[in-house]
Order: sequence, then structure tokens, then C-alpha cells
Amino acid sequence: AVYLIAVFTPFAALSLYIAVVQDEKLREYWLDMMVKTLEQAGCSFMKFGQWLSMRPDLLPQDVIEALARLRNDAPSHDFQHTRSAIRDSFGKEIEEIFDAFEEVPVASGTIAQVHRAILK
Repeated sequence: AVYLIAVFTPFAALSLYIAVVQDEKLREYWLDMMVKTLEQAGCSFMKFGQWLSMRPDLLPQDVIEALARLRNDAPSHDFQHTRSAIRDSFGKEIEEIFDAFEEVPVASGTIAQVHRAILK
């Protein structure tokens, strides 16, 4: 809970300021901050942002377009996380399971990413 408070507080403070001040450049900064805040908050918040991006009946168009980046440009996690997840899931190192495993993901989503690999 403390982590989420730390993540959302700057965004919430800027949101209050944006509600009062009408500044186009500041709004663009706020939209970028909104997406980055959802990314930092974790996959559940990113999923919520993705869902909101498909609801033009609820939000202004610029917000929809900003949130759409969560669907198109999901960040990937580092390879050490992938290595750890495979070790935790299968009880073996990547080299014991695969003949080849590309460290750079082919695609990345909110809760998973795809790597090219060849099973042994």
C-alpha cells in the first residue's frame, strides 16, 4: 500500500493542478505521467488502463490515445526476471530446458512476454 501511495501521489497532485490550470503542454506531460504511473503501479493497473483505453464513452480522446500506449507499447522485464521465473516454475535453469533461448523478447504484454526458444 505504501508503494502505491508513493507511485500515485505525484500524479494525483498534478491532476488537481491540471483541473485548475488549462495548459496544453502541461496536459501532455500529465498524460505521459498517467501512463508511466500505471506502468509503475503494476500489471493490474496496466490492465485497467488498457480497458479504459477501449472506452471512448468514458474519457476524453487524448486520454484514450495515451492509455492505448499500454496496449501497444507494454514494457518488457529484464532477462534475469525471465530466468528466475523459469527456475521457479520448472526447478531447472534455462540451459537445462532449452538448446537456444533468445534473451530479447519477441513481444511483451502486461503480464507476460514471448521469447524465441528451442526445447531440448
